[in-house]
Amino acid sequence: MKLKKLLLLKIFIFLLLNIKVNAFDKLIANKDLEVFTLSCKNGDMRSCVKLGNIYYRAEDEKKAYELFFKACNNGYMEGCFNLGILYEDRENFKEAVKFYTKACKGNYILACSFLGTAYEYGKGVKQDYKKAFKYYSIGCSGGEMLDCESLGTFYRDGKGVRQNYKKASELFFKACNNGKVLSCFYLGKLYEKGKGVKQDYKKASEFYSKACKGNELSGCRNLGKLYEEGKGVKRDFKKAFELYSKGCEEGEKFSCNLLGGLYENGKGVKRNLK
Repeated sequence: MKLKKLLLLKIFIFLLLNIKVNAFDKLIANKDLEVFTLSCKNGDMRSCVKLGNIYYRAEDEKKAYELFFKACNNGYMEGCFNLGILYEDRENFKEAVKFYTKACKGNYILACSFLGTAYEYGKGVKQDYKKAFKYYSIGCSGGEMLDCESLGTFYRDGKGVRQNYKKASELFFKACNNGKVLSCFYLGKLYEKGKGVKQDYKKASEFYSKACKGNELSGCRNLGKLYEEGKGVKRDFKKAFELYSKGCEEGEKFSCNLLGGLYENGKGVKRNLK
């Protein structure tokens, strides 16, 4: 489940980037098609990729493939990366890895990120945490916050590297501060348990709150638990009820279990054993 979520998130980011880059293109598609076609024929590989993106959006994968392949063969790494996306979309992970590797070696950072995921989960290659760690490190250094988050989990769990909660906390903090709310949740857990950082329920509540506001339901659940127990925040059963309800309504089963406990004991809500 985690793999599917991660892959979909990364592919979504890739598609979003293309939509942003080509938002103006859509308004003048015919003109762009002519301009990019001519520029591509004249050897501008960037135009070949842009043209390929247009065909990809128009669901002409064959034409998109030809253009991406041309760009890749001529040393334009975004073309190689896009070929990897096409192959991954077809679930041909082995070929995807081949093109991600080429693009990563050519310093196309996002390709290193995808390569790290491939090695972490053994998609198209033999599972290898050390190699995954290596490629996530490249991605994180290049500003890919999802890779910083992944590195944090590797340090936390001792995957491909010696376990180091302090290093994990630093990476989660970096990713959290850059909008990765799952990292905020992870950081909150470290503060709650006192791993890699001094135990601090107040800080745990702050990071759980940040995660919850970003719709990371596990953050809402854990924040609710702190309110129920009065740790780092003033005990407030009604607030705990609200937070558990939010998670439960969205299908977070542990929140539902905790919500049931409040109903059973009449905490923050009228007692109801049904």
